[in-house]
Amino acid sequence: MLKGKRCCSVLTKKKSLAKTALVVALMMAVAFVFRMIYEDLPNAMLQAIMCTTRDAIHISLLISWVLSLHRRLVNKNVRRIMLIVGGLMIFWLIDKIVKWDFTGSVTHPLVRYLWYGFYVGMLFVPTLGAFIINYLGKPENYTHPKKLNYLLTPPIIMLIAVFTNDLHQKVFVFYNGFINFDLEYGYDWVYYIVMAWFIIMGFYFVVMMLLKSRVPGSRKLQKMPIAIMAFAALFWIGYSMKLYNCDLTIMDCLIIVLLLESAIQSGLLPSNTRYQEVFDSTTVPVQIVDTEFDSIITGVTEGKYDFGMAGMTVTEDRLKSVNFSTSYAKGVQVIIVKNDSPITSIDDLSAEGATYKIGVQQGTTGDIYASDTPENGGFGEDRVTSYNTGAEAVLALTTGKVDCVIIDNEPAKSFVAANEGIHILAGDNEYAIEDYAICVAKENTALLEQINKALAELTEDGTIAKIIEKYIPSGN
Repeated sequence: MLKGKRCCSVLTKKKSLAKTALVVALMMAVAFVFRMIYEDLPNAMLQAIMCTTRDAIHISLLISWVLSLHRRLVNKNVRRIMLIVGGLMIFWLIDKIVKWDFTGSVTHPLVRYLWYGFYVGMLFVPTLGAFIINYLGKPENYTHPKKLNYLLTPPIIMLIAVFTNDLHQKVFVFYNGFINFDLEYGYDWVYYIVMAWFIIMGFYFVVMMLLKSRVPGSRKLQKMPIAIMAFAALFWIGYSMKLYNCDLTIMDCLIIVLLLESAIQSGLLPSNTRYQEVFDSTTVPVQIVDTEFDSIITGVTEGKYDFGMAGMTVTEDRLKSVNFSTSYAKGVQVIIVKNDSPITSIDDLSAEGATYKIGVQQGTTGDIYASDTPENGGFGEDRVTSYNTGAEAVLALTTGKVDCVIIDNEPAKSFVAANEGIHILAGDNEYAIEDYAICVAKENTALLEQINKALAELTEDGTIAKIIEKYIPSGN
């Protein structure tokens, strides 16, 4: 029965996602209908019930989505910022509800400042996207550079301008003073700066997310954030020109949720949903921790992590510190060079008198093998430069700091696709072929047995073969 369940895990996930999307769409449709008709109802009690129901739908959906982020997102820094974003949107929505549904006067200053409060979310939500981008691909112990905090200065200044609008009216212009300000107003130059910031930071988030993401994901879905941002830009331009009227807060929150959720579903923002097959194979609770590769074994031996699973190769040196599961895949170390490089084969690296500089990701088998002595098949530590990430090693190649990069085949293909002027050495030029396995602390034999059992079942039902075909296909 469990075997059949896992065979259908991908289909089940798609059906579950489609069902969730349908329920959300229906609830949003009901809320929209209530908004359109509640003022026409003859009974004040029915109006109040319909209005409250609409607000409850919006709040409950947003809170449910925000709570799901804590469970789904892998990197704790990204998760923390996303929860702040969610909190800002909840505040935004509550502010809107209080303004429209719980205040009667349109001339009281409180109502106006509730309106100004909408711009807390509009200014800071897209700005926090830049912080999320900074944390993509970084380990959990990474802290953002202090200079990034200066990015908060423009939205703070603009927010001050919004909340002092009564004094200068450079954001909103009230044609007849504060009487009926909701109905008789226009925009001044600061408002357009605010909207420009909202749109520019939104596009920056999407573009940089596409450039920096290291997760394969769904290529079709990865186009969704671009389409959503394009729609959002056109929508906000049209709204600023007063071409149509709508519930702007609901639309803004909806656009932001769709943008972020499409990034999660496509794999641009790493989430636990990519590990569904693993979760389905065991009843053991699992938390994914994103950390630097060379710290995994140390973390396992010190009890910080229960096991390490990151395309890790079984080596004699590593076996001295940890135990390994049965192998679940074969990995290939390949060589990336510039298109005009004199390096045309692996033999060129070990030729007599060769001094080519080699870039590797720190702690990987590429690093271990290449840094070894020539007698053991390496090139010597003096010729090898290690980098925290594969992306940094490839950047060193494109900028001329190293002559080639030795790295796993699958990330190598992604780096070559993302960077012009480099390629993987073709033909019989693999640097090493190795076994991938899961490392476990020496004393944790019970967990090792559970992992081996799960791997055997996943191998038998074909799940691992499908994962390998998707993420570690054969060939260059």
